[in-house]
Amino acid sequence: MITRALKPLVESIITFVAVHYLTGSTTTAIGIGLIPLALGWLSIGSALGAAVTVISVVAGLSWYAVPPDFKGVVHAQVKEAMGDESNQAKPPQTAHRDDADASTDAHKSNQ
Repeated sequence: MITRALKPLVESIITFVAVHYLTGSTTTAIGIGLIPLALGWLSIGSALGAAVTVISVVAGLSWYAVPPDFKGVVHAQVKEAMGDESNQAKPPQTAHRDDADASTDAHKSNQ
């Protein structure tokens, strides 16, 4: 009974640490870390929860083994991609005319 309650908790903590190492985001790590916890405590997919834990640990260990200069290149590419994506998500800027400009144009057309 104790192992049934502790196993998902331990898997969740391991997943949290691995995802936090990979992303640096506490919110993301908590969200993904809750997957093995919820699936294990509900007894509906403990194998899936264990798979999430294993994948996150393998990814974390793999990233740890990557040379530092390659990590710098990857970080630069991610920042560039995020910058490009944020620029594309914005609608094109249009020039807004002030009310004074609009009234001046209306006055010129009346003359």
